[in-house]
Amino acid sequence: MDNLDIDGIIDSAYIAEADIHAGLYDYAQIEIFMLNYMDISQGELHIKTGWLGEVSYGRNNFVAEVRGLSQKLSQTIGELFSPSCRANLGDKRCKIDIDNFTASGTITNVMDNQSFNSADIT
Repeated sequence: MDNLDIDGIIDSAYIAEADIHAGLYDYAQIEIFMLNYMDISQGELHIKTGWLGEVSYGRNNFVAEVRGLSQKLSQTIGELFSPSCRANLGDKRCKIDIDNFTASGTITNVMDNQSFNSADIT
């Protein structure tokens, strides 16, 4: 379970409804841990590290999606490499002006599937 939702009640001087509406908590880093509040010298038990998604506000409560570390791995951040070109000749990704390689004329003789003659094209 990498992603989860947190529901909370706004009953704190530190979390204000206006801050949630302003997006101050959106995409904040978060750490979830357990703590023995009867003896905090025992330290904390780390459970999860991640980031909040967008935080929404309801009726005296908030909902925040916690996105785990593997969420970053599923995001595309650039182009992939491949042995062959993934663009089509002449499209926006190709960036080659196809007009420089275009000619018009009349075919006068077809020799085979790859060769022809034309009096108009040299």
